Amino acid sequence: PLLRTGGASPLGFLPSCPLLPSNLDDSQLQAVMLTKKEHQDEAIKLLRQSSMFHACSEETLRRIAKDMDLQRFVKGETLLEQGWAQSKAFFIADGQIRRERVVNDQSHQVVDMFGNTDPDKFGNRKIAIGALHVLHSEPAFANAKCMSDGYMFTLDATVLRKLLWDGNFSAEVVQSLAVEVRRQANQVRWLMRTPLLEQRPKKTNVIAVSIAAAIESFYRSGLNAAMNARLSGHWGKLFPNMHIQCPARILYINGFKGLRQYLDASVKPEDYSSPNFVRLGLSFTPGIVMTPLSSVLEASNA
Repeated sequence: PLLRTGGASPLGFLPSCPLLPSNLDDSQLQAVMLTKKEHQDEAIKLLRQSSMFHACSEETLRRIAKDMDLQRFVKGETLLEQGWAQSKAFFIADGQIRRERVVNDQSHQVVDMFGNTDPDKFGNRKIAIGALHVLHSEPAFANAKCMSDGYMFTLDATVLRKLLWDGNFSAEVVQSLAVEVRRQANQVRWLMRTPLLEQRPKKTNVIAVSIAAAIESFYRSGLNAAMNARLSGHWGKLFPNMHIQCPARILYINGFKGLRQYLDASVKPEDYSSPNFVRLGLSFTPGIVMTPLSSVLEASNA
């Protein structure tokens, strides 16, 4: 068998080696095979962190890995130019790659960094470049520039197209992409944004709210006393009428939240000809109903 030389070599071969002699002894041949397996294992770890292959089985990942190439890169090297045909997908094993997209002659950084980055909340790092564009050699979405020396594994478009003819392989890739779409959909807040007037009240934890309201009574009383002292020039009591303030504030906050829940359960805006006007009225009602209690609070804190 022959070994490729230079920066890129198949995982089945040792990187950057001369021709492999045919008279290797058992220990030398074992070393070659060990290096081959180590490279494949490293490639599989990277594939498990990619959007396209993370849900694939061990057998499927090894089929991909054995046809991947190992390639080194140096700081300052440009791997991709925006608009180039994407004939290979890159999986960064070591080093850092920055991607920038040019829009209206202005360069914008797409992602902070690919390669040696902190994992996200799913335990994955941003290591795959171009995997979603490689199938039909679509134009590269953004430039890719090496910010350090390192190495990566590459997957050729022809290899991927050949593997996708296998039904089981295709099903696992589709499953991987479906999981990734769900993850991203859950992270995009505007997909689950509720209009202001249609937001529903949360169930009130009366005990927790009461404790918080009692604490709020003291710090707001002290703050108001400090403001009054600043305006009037003399200090009064920091905590006046707390036997009134504390229960009044607890009733006020719990009452406000309770009224919102009661109105939400009792009144259905959709049953009226102008539901948004009904929702607007419901949003003001708790404040208006609780105004007398709010006045007691202000008077006892004066």
